[in-house]
Amino acid sequence: MLKIVPSPQSENAWSDLERSFASLTKPSRSDLQGVRTMILGGFAESFVEEASAGSPWDQLAPMTADERIFEGYDPYHPILVRTGAYRRSFTDAGAFTHISEMDTGADGFTIYEGSADERVDDLEYGTDRIPPRPVMILSREAERAVGDELDAMIERMLGGTT
Repeated sequence: MLKIVPSPQSENAWSDLERSFASLTKPSRSDLQGVRTMILGGFAESFVEEASAGSPWDQLAPMTADERIFEGYDPYHPILVRTGAYRRSFTDAGAFTHISEMDTGADGFTIYEGSADERVDDLEYGTDRIPPRPVMILSREAERAVGDELDAMIERMLGGTT
């Protein structure tokens, strides 16, 4: 007959492992900083590429392009950029209208990154006069970068070398 008896050291190691796994459901803001950075980078990519998840945004209507020329703005980009405040609201964590929140519960955590700009609904989902130009639908590469950073965060939280 074989009898396995835990030693104080193995009981401590088991307790440490349980605490490490429990901590994964409640990461700190600093634990999540890299993940947030990757999400904001995905938003920035949408603006640079003028696309969502690889699908180009619709071009401006000819009348809107003419109006932009009259006002002294570039008519060739599908999203109007005057001050850059809308873009900053997604890509700059310090912007007044940027949203960066975290919710933790018994089953895990949720990260909220985005914008509280009043134009979000019209531009993300479109209207009868404006085609949608979503920023929050990330490309596969941006999603992969977020996933890789989540993996690295978990590795760090579990005491790995990543």
